[in-house]
Amino acid sequence: MPSELEAPEASEAPEAPPAPPAASPRRLHPVSPVLDVSALGRQLLAPGAVAFSAGGLRLLALGVVVVLVVRVLAWRRRTYVLDAAVLRLEGGLVVRSQQVVPCERIQQVNLVQKLRHRMLGVAILEVQTAVGGPGSGLSLEVLAIDEAERLRAALLAAKVRVQQRTADSDAGIMHDGGDGGGVGEPAHAPRAEQWVPAAWPVVELSYRQLTLAGTTGVELLVVLALAPATAQVAWALPWRPWDDVRLPALDVLGPVLLAALAVGFVAVWLASAAAVSIFANAGYRLSLVGDELQLSRGLLDHKETTLPLARVQAVRVSASLPRRVLGLVSLRIQSAGTGSNSQETRMAVPILAASDLGRVLALVLPGAGPLPELHRPPPAALRRALVRHVVPMSVVAAVITLVVWPWGALALLAVPPAGGLGVAAYRGLGHALVDGFLVSRSGSCNRQTVVVPVARSQSASVRASVWQRRLGLATLAVDLAGPGPRPLVHDEATAVAEDLLGRVMAGVGGPGSDDESDPGTTAG
Repeated sequence: MPSELEAPEASEAPEAPPAPPAASPRRLHPVSPVLDVSALGRQLLAPGAVAFSAGGLRLLALGVVVVLVVRVLAWRRRTYVLDAAVLRLEGGLVVRSQQVVPCERIQQVNLVQKLRHRMLGVAILEVQTAVGGPGSGLSLEVLAIDEAERLRAALLAAKVRVQQRTADSDAGIMHDGGDGGGVGEPAHAPRAEQWVPAAWPVVELSYRQLTLAGTTGVELLVVLALAPATAQVAWALPWRPWDDVRLPALDVLGPVLLAALAVGFVAVWLASAAAVSIFANAGYRLSLVGDELQLSRGLLDHKETTLPLARVQAVRVSASLPRRVLGLVSLRIQSAGTGSNSQETRMAVPILAASDLGRVLALVLPGAGPLPELHRPPPAALRRALVRHVVPMSVVAAVITLVVWPWGALALLAVPPAGGLGVAAYRGLGHALVDGFLVSRSGSCNRQTVVVPVARSQSASVRASVWQRRLGLATLAVDLAGPGPRPLVHDEATAVAEDLLGRVMAGVGGPGSDDESDPGTTAG
């Protein structure tokens, strides 16, 4: 008997490998029919109104039973299957429907877990494709968490296999057939299984960092939403302790009481801002998995979002005055639109040490590296910045002075700070075009720096208002794919702006190329 390690004789033809078994359709998790309480409530709204108007609860109970039965039957008919690099979703009671998503068209695979999902160990798997708008992707609501993670990994692996097979086929790659005669086989022949690469950590944030992000970021504006509601609730309480306060006692305790109230208000304010940041971003982890960014965050509602690096259109770096003092920044990664929900086209890093910015930029935008030295606009831009800040404030102060004389004259004290903001706004302007990346900066107290790969710009334009033309200035605007504000180069010399326009649209931007436009002038 020949050994198992013996090669077959030359006259024997090798047997073809058995075809992989076809994947069988699977249903969603059994709790799917009743988990979406909001949808269930909307379906019961009409029966409930009829039942209460008729004064009978039996009709309402019958409506609940009917709705649950319909949802259970719909769940039994709704199946999904991943077969031959295609994700297929079938369902429908009266009208059968079939939705097919090829794996090579997949752009994002997101995992969403709200509080009720985490309690039950399930998750929503959202698959989005490159074509935006309704119906461009599908949502599997809900799957067991291990099944959702397995399916997401399988979708990403299938996407990698299909893309590699397509690239090899386009390149005409031929592999050696192993028969020693130089006969090759096409690149689309069966290959070994390709696995999704391991996650490479980009940014991980602790609770201490999230607390700092909340107390120095936009979360501080939560007081504007909480203060009116809190005041309304306090005013509606039957017990009003301020009614028992004796006015003579305020002569002695008034300053102390006001100081205590101010300290308490600030403490509650900062604690609320920190809580908002922690609830939204607890467990924050931004990783690089192959050529895709993967974000995991959330305390109660846990979300996992993926974003291909090829879809990144721009990176916006924000640095408020307190964060600049502390050496901190925040990032927002803007991508091309991949669906109807624009929130899924952006990733944000709530806080980051300025010293780590170059490392993160190099991972998110390969080739970007640290921010280059920026060129400052001409002195005419300083005149425009002063006029835009000082003139409106002077008009407002003059009106207040005339209306509320003589105390209204104190409004004139706001004019010098407005001039200071104008100078700060001018010092915040700057731009650079280096290594194929356009970098622009603007802002006085909160400075925004935008890094744009010029190869991904859709169009660009130079515009100049009447006042800009009088000063020989213009503004360059770059259009990107997907939602989000346009990157702007504010108040640059007209000749420089037009030169930037030509080089951006041509995809030009070599090292040191900006030196010709404004030599020796750099932004501080």
